[in-house]
Amino acid sequence: RLWYYYMGEQRHHRRKPTLVVVVLGSSGRRVDIDDVLELPIDVVVLAFANTKVSTSWKKEILDRIEIPALTDACHESVKKYKEALNEAAFQSLMAWSNERNRDFDGITCFDDQGVELVAYLCETLKLPGTSQETIDYFQDKLRFRMFCLERGLPSVLCKSVDNINDIHDVLQKKDWPYPSILKPRKGAGSVSVRKVQNPAQLIEEYNCVVQELKNSTA
Repeated sequence: RLWYYYMGEQRHHRRKPTLVVVVLGSSGRRVDIDDVLELPIDVVVLAFANTKVSTSWKKEILDRIEIPALTDACHESVKKYKEALNEAAFQSLMAWSNERNRDFDGITCFDDQGVELVAYLCETLKLPGTSQETIDYFQDKLRFRMFCLERGLPSVLCKSVDNINDIHDVLQKKDWPYPSILKPRKGAGSVSVRKVQNPAQLIEEYNCVVQELKNSTA
């Protein structure tokens, strides 16, 4: 009888697993997290301080961990931004964990903008997850296509264009098929993706995409 009582108390006080949901994309996609909130776990949202998430989540999640705004210097390049974001998110998680005396059991996200950060955090905290190397293969469109070709897997015809000279190389190919798709090697949500109908449009759209990418990291 004492053993059953002890086990009952132990089950009563055993904390539920803690899952961190990274929210870096636009807010309001409540349908993506509904199923998670129905699980027998505690959900913690990790987001920037100025990110607006659904107000109805506040009653259903355990807490919200805020990533402080990054300095302007962090936006000088994509590499600097990612390194600063990784460190800021990690420090925010650790501060919350130490204050609550509570570990994390898993970290996930529900859009492409968070997968790299999730991979970094899972590797750093030694939690189950997809490795950063694997994520990079899927995030880098050219690298993924080369990965497929090296292993004999089907892949669409492609050409890496790093500057205007590479564009002229494509223009010299009389058999290059149109329409073609011009897109950044990395990115999500069809940002800066262009459908090109002819050689003249290729140069025009390339210049537009280059300017958009410069503005996005400014």
